[in-house]
Amino acid sequence: MSLLVLSACTHFEPRPLQPEAIAEQYDSLSLNDAELRAFLQAHAPKLAEPWPRPSWDLSALTLAAFHFNTDLQLARAQWETAVAAVAAAAMRPNPVVNLIPGYNVDAQSGTPRGIPGMSVDIPIETAGKRRIRISKTEHLAEAARLNFIGAAWQVRSELRSVLIELTAAQRRLTLLQEQLVIQQRVVDLLQQRFTLGAASAAELSPARVALTRLQVDLAESERQQNDARNNLARALGVPLHALAGASFAFVLDLVPVIDVAQSRRQALHYRADIAAGLAEYVASEADLQTEIAKQYPDLRLGPAYQWDQGESKWSLGIGLELPLNRNQGAIAQAEAQRAESAARFRALETSVIAQIDRASAAHRVAIDQVTRARALHEATENGIARQETRLRVGDIDQLEYQTAKLEAAVSAVAVLDSEAQAAQAAGKLEDALQQPLAEIDALGALHGRAK
Repeated sequence: MSLLVLSACTHFEPRPLQPEAIAEQYDSLSLNDAELRAFLQAHAPKLAEPWPRPSWDLSALTLAAFHFNTDLQLARAQWETAVAAVAAAAMRPNPVVNLIPGYNVDAQSGTPRGIPGMSVDIPIETAGKRRIRISKTEHLAEAARLNFIGAAWQVRSELRSVLIELTAAQRRLTLLQEQLVIQQRVVDLLQQRFTLGAASAAELSPARVALTRLQVDLAESERQQNDARNNLARALGVPLHALAGASFAFVLDLVPVIDVAQSRRQALHYRADIAAGLAEYVASEADLQTEIAKQYPDLRLGPAYQWDQGESKWSLGIGLELPLNRNQGAIAQAEAQRAESAARFRALETSVIAQIDRASAAHRVAIDQVTRARALHEATENGIARQETRLRVGDIDQLEYQTAKLEAAVSAVAVLDSEAQAAQAAGKLEDALQQPLAEIDALGALHGRAK
């Protein structure tokens, strides 16, 4: 019997971690990875063709991050642990077999002195404790699932923010290079005038300072672009060299494609952290139910057998714990923990409401800034056309014309900066609302894996 029981047991298999192997695996990651392609084919087949992808947009990069990002892998592992806890909670307590050998020192001669015996201790849970325990772990597993979804949102949020930074840095670099050419032309024209005595050093010096400052800005823009690429690699969960040769297509979306008013109402019910908070509160209620149920003691049945000098003797013991203190201390603690969970949820909900309102207001301000910046840039662009006409008829000289072009170039950078800020504001509003997206829904297969 013992051999049969032991043969059915699960045996331990060591799985030691090897830091060197983990580092090698990380260094081998690539956006052309075959496993990534299989992941895309499973969750979004259209994004896997053609392969390798000639260009990566936000949707494709989001799923790539879901595949590579270790923070999301950790959240999924925590979810799977919580799911395993449900199965553990459903297990009934095992009976205990007790061997009770005895010895009769006063036995008559020729009579066996040994008194072999055994008893079985069978625990029986009462007051629905097992059902309550299962309910608690199920709600904690649901909270872990929702935390996994929240982690996916965080990954996508960081990825989108970094893509905005990278796109803005690339465009800013181009605009500053164009501005540098115009500024250099202005300096050259002033230098010619200064050489001929038609301009003073006081006129030339500010232009040279502006040129130097522009060169510094250009170098800073190059640094921001490099930093954005590093941040993109980190958000994806791949080494920087995995982005080598990759092209990224991203449009600065200034307005989220969602109904903000309707999504605000939905967010207070379906945001991952809100739903997880509700699940955790129900789990705290299950804790209180458990402590209340413990006022009713579990039964322990103890059938026993003894062979006493040729006579078989059977007995049945019934045991239970006397609840003299009615478990009042543990019940009071569980009630306090439920109240704490409720307070934590109220704080979370008010924080979410404030986050949505703050993000919505910031987005409106950012859009107004874009409108003003675009209007100013349009005015300077129209001014260039007029100045060009005046240049042809000789009303102005080349210096005045280049100065007008410089103003337009500066306003173009201002428009880009305001658009980047508006895109970030739109992203924060989307994060606050957690409007369901196709990329998040694509994690459905991963949901099934943990269930």
